[in-house]
Amino acid sequence: MRNDDTPRLVHFKELSRLESLPAEGTAPESSHSTQSVFFSGPPGGVLKPEMHVSPADGSPEHGLWRVDIRAHAGLSTHFPGLTVGSVPVRSKETAGKGNVSLPGHRPKFRAVNYLPQLEKPTVPRRRHSAREFGGVFPPDDRNVLTDTSWPWLLTGKIFTSDGTSGSAALVGNRIVLTAKHMRPVTSIGTGSWWIKFIPHYYDGTEPFGSSYVSDTRYYNSDAVFQDYMVCRLYDPLGTSLGYFGSQEYLEAWNGLAVWASVGYPGDFQSGQRPAVQVPAVIEGRSTGGSGQALETEADLWYGASGGPFWAWFDVEGGQTPRIVGVVHGEFDVTPRDDDNSLSGGADMVHLIDWARTNWP
Repeated sequence: MRNDDTPRLVHFKELSRLESLPAEGTAPESSHSTQSVFFSGPPGGVLKPEMHVSPADGSPEHGLWRVDIRAHAGLSTHFPGLTVGSVPVRSKETAGKGNVSLPGHRPKFRAVNYLPQLEKPTVPRRRHSAREFGGVFPPDDRNVLTDTSWPWLLTGKIFTSDGTSGSAALVGNRIVLTAKHMRPVTSIGTGSWWIKFIPHYYDGTEPFGSSYVSDTRYYNSDAVFQDYMVCRLYDPLGTSLGYFGSQEYLEAWNGLAVWASVGYPGDFQSGQRPAVQVPAVIEGRSTGGSGQALETEADLWYGASGGPFWAWFDVEGGQTPRIVGVVHGEFDVTPRDDDNSLSGGADMVHLIDWARTNWP
């Protein structure tokens, strides 16, 4: 946890003049390809699956194969979550200084693009008659994120045992940050729940793998100021992909067009491709303890919940991406101004720090 001088935000004009950083070396590769399938059922049971391999299109000449695994009824193919719980809120002694932060990590074999590769959406956005979420403010400034360099590949889609989906981002080797309200409350109440995270989910594919969540932690608060949750992954995806840093938001940054918004809103490409808006603006903030509600007119909708708002910061002569908030929904930071809202603040950084310390 850093408490140094407030870092300098890097503006988009400056980013446009920076050259991309090439990958150094290659990612470690296995001599074989492995796809894991998990089954869960009553304790003490014995699994005796049957496997059948056949050409996916009926013809082996195309090299496409289908593998069917059959097991007895009553088993689930989702890896179960183990624990949920809250962590204590830290004191307010460091809040509001804008210098509470954590570093991120980039594996050297990941190339860096400071501005993303993107394309125009191909599926028209659905029209909405109401704006319960704050919504999309015409013109719609979202594009499809096609960039798979670092850090653009760090945001992904989450699916839950309640049948819901949202957005999240890697903030540690095996740690994902999302919104607290994305937890599968109904399934947790029954004692059987799961969450799955897929980085850079794209049209149903898992280009960088996926992992189920074993544990979740959050603050014992339902306020917008602390609507964030950390999730521990079974698989350390951040080891090969890297992860974001985090930063307490400073009021001096109000109105600056420097932020990137990435997520999977359901009204955009049917939630099947990552939406990116750059640059986005945060207009203001309000505080609750050491947490913050941040106001934005970035274009958001259901499914974007938990997605990161981040920017590049100049730290020790280099540029590093830090998250300042996750998408919450709608909250009036300014009275009678129906904007979208984010949850951030020192409490968010402390929660990530707790996860990194306790879930190495």
